[in-house]
Order: sequence, then structure tokens, then C-alpha cells
Amino acid sequence: MELKDRYLNLMSDFGFKYLFGRPEDKPLLIHFLNAMLVGSIEIVDLELQPQEFPGEHADSRKAIVDLRCISSNGEHIIVEIQRMRQTHFMDRGIFYVAAMIQHQAKRGKIWKYRIHATYFIGMLGYRFDERKKRDRPEYHHYQLTDITDKSVSYEKINLIFIETPKFIKGLNELKTPYDHWVYLFRHLHEMKEVPPMMKGTIYEELMKQSEISKLSQHEFHAYLDSLKEQWDWDFLMDENAEAAQRKGKAEGKIEGKIEGKIEGKAEGKEIGLKRGDHKRLKRTLDNCLNIEMDNAQVALITGLHVGVVTRYRRWVGKFR
Repeated sequence: MELKDRYLNLMSDFGFKYLFGRPEDKPLLIHFLNAMLVGSIEIVDLELQPQEFPGEHADSRKAIVDLRCISSNGEHIIVEIQRMRQTHFMDRGIFYVAAMIQHQAKRGKIWKYRIHATYFIGMLGYRFDERKKRDRPEYHHYQLTDITDKSVSYEKINLIFIETPKFIKGLNELKTPYDHWVYLFRHLHEMKEVPPMMKGTIYEELMKQSEISKLSQHEFHAYLDSLKEQWDWDFLMDENAEAAQRKGKAEGKIEGKIEGKIEGKAEGKEIGLKRGDHKRLKRTLDNCLNIEMDNAQVALITGLHVGVVTRYRRWVGKFR
């Protein structure tokens, strides 16, 4: 498959881990984290940690994250890239924070429940809720708050979510490190060269390291696989949203063109996710197609519209 992009997509699973998950990439990672934490803490150095949290018991559920590290001051940080919509992503962030806290308890030693600050950073490729006002800021920082007087009562638990589609600044409007990083997460794969204002900066170094031409053949195919998973899911969600929208209009549930589009998309994405996360749904769908089940049977098993299954079968056929 021919790929015309010059740079990696930072919102892809491969792209993010390739550029931030290696020990030699610590300067890039530190700069990125400090920008996303927006003054909450300042990281001077850090140590990368395994991506998997082992369960408390052999049969306990494990937590596997995109990136985990501990700063030289002891702060525990997780970064998750979520390009495709997940209904319970905030719950997932809380689950990971809980795993980070539990991991701080040392077995066989007296522990007085003193924990280091924990930070979960979620880079989102979608909006939390498309029906909410679109002028809300893209940056969300959650801590434990006393709801009676709205004051922060506990600062050690932090969940940060950045809705990258809401970031609309152009190159000439970028001022802060935060601006530059979010812009690159949105647009790096679309860029053709290093912009003049980024030359001689750490952003130029990032762009040099993200050149697709520098990947080995194995790395290139791993990157393509990660992109294809995104393309397949985007195709599924778009098709399912349109099918749900047509159904809603036919039943008289949607009033107005704009409202119909929003509700149809929301309903379509809920249908696509009701049997589990996107990877499980896509795996089930692909397995059904591989054993040559007919479209009606596949639709019954996955909960997708039969027309969506038909078009998806044609879509994946283009890559075989």
C-alpha cells in the first residue's frame, strides 16, 4: 500500500509509542508532559515503566496502557491515546488511576497509605459529547473537589482530557508549548515540511524523528496496520451512524437536519459499541467475514445494520 504522508500520525497507536515510548526519547516526552500538565508540576527527569499493571491475583484483570512513567519527584503518570470514541473512557481513566495508586503499596512492608500524586492524561481524537456546547474548552482537568464551596480538596488524583478536535488554532496563532503540541497531535501527519517558526526547536527534532522514510520495513508495516485499524473503525462508525440516522428519520424521531445528524451519529456509535470496545467488535466482525458468514448472520451477531456489514465487506476487500 502506498502512503503519501511524510510524517507519522501522533494519534495512531504505533506513532505515539514509537516517538515517546523509547528511553532515548525522554527529552521529547518530558517536554510534552510538562506542556500537557500546564504548570501543575514540572518534570525534570523520569523513568519509563512497563505498560502493563499486573493484577492483585492471578485471575485479576490487568491494566495495559499506552505509556506509563514515574517522575524523579515520584509522580506517577499515564498517557492514553484514544482516537476512536469509547463510551466509558472517563471510567477507564479512573480505573487506571486506581491501578497506579494500588501499585504504590509495597507488599510485605508497612504502608501508611501515603501516595504520590497520580496523573492520567487522555489525548482524545473525538469530542466527549457532540450534543454539548462546542465552545467549551478542549482542556479538562479533574481533581477531588468539595462540592459545597467548589474548592479543590485533594490534589493528588488528577485526570486530564484533551479533546483535540476542538483545538482550531492555526500555525501563526501558536504561542505556548501546549499550543504547539496539541497542534502537532492534530496535524503532524498532514504537514509536508518543518514550519519556519519550529526550526531550531524541539518540535523540529520531533518532526525529524517522525519521518516515515526512516522506518524499517517491519516498522512501516506495523504502522500501516495501526492506521488500517483506525480506517476500518472510522468506516464502520460513519456507515452505522448514517444507517441509524436514516432509521431515526423514518420513525419520526429526529427533528431538523442538524439535530438529526447529531442524534444519528450518537445512536450509531452506541450501537457499534454496545457489545464491547471497538477492538472486540471489529475482531468479531472480521472473524465472521473470514469464515464467510453471510451478511445477515454477521449483522445479527454484531448488532450492526446489515447494510453496514455489506459495505464493510467491500471496504476490507480493497486491502486484500
